[in-house]
Amino acid sequence: MAGTSNRRTSQGRRSPEARAVIPAGPGVRRPAPPEAFGKPERAIWNRIVNACPPDYLTPECHPLLGRLCVLIAMSEQLEAKWRAGALEKRDLRTYLDVSRQVGNVTTKLRLTPQSRFNRFEASTRMKNRVTYRPWEDVVDDEGPKLRVVAPDE
Repeated sequence: MAGTSNRRTSQGRRSPEARAVIPAGPGVRRPAPPEAFGKPERAIWNRIVNACPPDYLTPECHPLLGRLCVLIAMSEQLEAKWRAGALEKRDLRTYLDVSRQVGNVTTKLRLTPQSRFNRFEASTRMKNRVTYRPWEDVVDDEGPKLRVVAPDE
C-alpha cells in the first residue's frame, strides 16, 4: 500500500515533523565525561567518544560507557602492578575478571569489530585478504617477488 509506514524498514511517507529533525549535524555535540571521573577515566572517555561518530553514543549508553571507562582504568592499574611484579594471586583473579568485563561491555556498546561483522562476512574478508609468504618480497605495485638469498661462503 503506497503511503503507509512499515515499522520494520521505516519506508513510506514521513511526517513534516520527522523530516524537520536532523539526526546529526553541526549542532550535535559529543557527550562530556561525568563530573565524578578522575583524570584517567576522563581521558579514556574522551578517547572512546572521539573515536565514534558524534551521534553514536546516545544518552542511554552513557552509564554503560561510564562503567567501561572505570573498568579500563582499573585494568590499566592492575596491569601496571603486574608488570612491576607486585600482583598477588587475588589481584590476578580481579584483573582477569575486569578484562573479561571490558570485552563484554565494549561488545555491548558495539565498539569492537566482533559486533560490526557477522561470522560470514568476517570469514569472507579473511579469505579475500592479500597475504604474502615469508619468502616473498613485497613490491608496491608489482606484487610479490621471490627473494633471492645468496648462500654463505
